[in-house]
Amino acid sequence: MLLALIAVATVACSDNVPAGELCLGEPKCAGTETLTAGSSTTNMPATTMTTSTLEVATSTSALVQTWDATGARILQADPELLYSVRTGDGVGEFGMEECRECDPARPWAPIVDSQNRILVADTVNRRWLLIDVATVTSVPFPGDEVVVGLGLGPNDIVYVVYSATDVERVVAYESSNMNTPLRSTPVAAPLFSRLTFDGDALVVNGRSVPLVSGRSLSPGVVPAFDESPPSLTVLYENGQQAHWMLNVLQSPIGPIGLENQSVFVEGVDDASSAAPQFVGYELTSDGTAVGVQVPGGSDALNGGLFVDERGIVRLRHDMDADLWLIERFPLPSALNS
Repeated sequence: MLLALIAVATVACSDNVPAGELCLGEPKCAGTETLTAGSSTTNMPATTMTTSTLEVATSTSALVQTWDATGARILQADPELLYSVRTGDGVGEFGMEECRECDPARPWAPIVDSQNRILVADTVNRRWLLIDVATVTSVPFPGDEVVVGLGLGPNDIVYVVYSATDVERVVAYESSNMNTPLRSTPVAAPLFSRLTFDGDALVVNGRSVPLVSGRSLSPGVVPAFDESPPSLTVLYENGQQAHWMLNVLQSPIGPIGLENQSVFVEGVDDASSAAPQFVGYELTSDGTAVGVQVPGGSDALNGGLFVDERGIVRLRHDMDADLWLIERFPLPSALNS
């Protein structure tokens, strides 16, 4: 029997809903404010935190498949260029910290909404850049806050985790309008905060916050990457589960459940070899596993990739030309069809 436990934080709800329940679908939640332009986030009510567990185990009521990804095919593909620009602080340019003995500050991994609009957290220039075909819109970060987490949820709602001296919060925006926040909620916000989408909720560093709108159908993923060989368990909305065994030579990171019911896992294959390769794997709900090479991985500050049903988007810095390139690789399942 496979058993894994993950913490799920809940919040006290309004409208006579008992504390400890998820206030999913509620317009009001303790610690949450709906904002309009110019709203303040001070004096927010305290959040009640409780802990529950999610058990991942074999049972007679849930079909559990055990699949092997150790022999997954690794394919090659040329990426599509979505955007390119030089380093700087001009219109549409990306800033990069000048330092020789540090990991320089630079943009976060781009996200791309359903209308193919690209959103970049240009951290050095302290602004959002919304790239829509040939038009670039710049929006300053609020106050002295810095971005420490970022994700795109259902209905093109962007969720940003900000951190500042006296506030840590997750703020929701429409992807087309980073000027006007829809909602702000206090959260714990360490650097590179992890955001996942689970049904009607956004999970930020273990705390569940109701989505502004829409519902995610992506499967839940419980990794066990410290095992040998590494593995992960996938939980589908219909109650079925899949247990995936990975290659012992892999160094997997960042499992993501996609809306098409597949799971994306990225990482370096055989880092001890003379020519290790960065690969993105897609594990589909029918038991197929296939990877695509992403040469060089990501040069984003958070080291991340943005992945949806259209492909794998990464930020690459061509140091010789001093160009930032936003590229999209096809999903492995599209290459394998």
